[in-house]
Amino acid sequence: MFNPHYQAIKLAFGPVFYLNDSKSFFVQTEYFFRHWWVDNERIQFDPERGDNFDAFRTERVNVYGLKVLAGASGYIANSSTRTPITFSAYVGIGFRAKTYWYESHNGTVNNVPIDYLLEQGHVFLPTLHAGLLLGVGFAK
Repeated sequence: MFNPHYQAIKLAFGPVFYLNDSKSFFVQTEYFFRHWWVDNERIQFDPERGDNFDAFRTERVNVYGLKVLAGASGYIANSSTRTPITFSAYVGIGFRAKTYWYESHNGTVNNVPIDYLLEQGHVFLPTLHAGLLLGVGFAK
């Protein structure tokens, strides 16, 4: 995460099942859990973003998800070269469930002063996935 206020952890399990002997076609499932948090930090959002927030904030966010991907992989350069370039291209579907708990105090939200504000809830979303991974292998 590229936010200096937050700490985060992600755990994932993603077995890959190859559909042929050359391992060029695959199906992958990924189960993941992501948790991020911040404890009593002063957070400010720039009003030019559309949010106007300046308060002390404590957050807990959990995201649970499942992806099912299908794809192909292979070599861009000949596999016998000293530095083959590999690729994996994939598409898939999935879902994610998010639970959140935000506690704000001693500040302003949308230019309204607050002493204490608690927001909590959950979101369930279907997801679409597509990607291309490139790699460089080094042989001895």
